[in-house]
Amino acid sequence: MDIKPIIKGTAAGITAGTVCYMISRSPKSKKRTLKKRITKIFDAVSDTAYCLRSMIM
Repeated sequence: MDIKPIIKGTAAGITAGTVCYMISRSPKSKKRTLKKRITKIFDAVSDTAYCLRSMIM
């Protein structure tokens, strides 16, 4: 059994859980800023992954 996919899935689950917890426990004004920041982070990560994938192919 390959351990890398298990570790990646666990890390993604922990990250998603932390984000959901932070959003659910914050006041409304903080939620808006958190959502904007999280969206920017996900966009940056997806752009980086796209660039890396296009460099490899």
